[in-house]
Amino acid sequence: MAEGEWIHKRHGIGQIAWRLGIGGSAEITNLDVDPGKRRQGHGRMLVFHVLKHCRGNPPHAVYGFTSADNDIAHRFYGALGFLLFPVRPLCPGGAVLFCQEYAKLMLQMERIERGLAGSG
Repeated sequence: MAEGEWIHKRHGIGQIAWRLGIGGSAEITNLDVDPGKRRQGHGRMLVFHVLKHCRGNPPHAVYGFTSADNDIAHRFYGALGFLLFPVRPLCPGGAVLFCQEYAKLMLQMERIERGLAGSG
């Protein structure tokens, strides 16, 4: 774990790592959901944990990178309201930047949570 990086683990579910970045931003550096727990909302819950953790001192934006061929991650982050941008190759095969303003992500998070509460 890098200095200034936090990891939130959920036993038997997965983990998310993030850090405060340059210029008032937050960077998601790793998201890992156990294979048997995928597509059940756990990844979304881990990302929402980061957003809620930042409420007291909100960053301007939240961002991270995935490999260019990680279509599952692209769909996941896109569904949460992140914008996706191919970037010059940072690794073999290229990379995709996902980013969004914190305030817009919080609005999306609240919409999703209201929808989940109404469907139960």
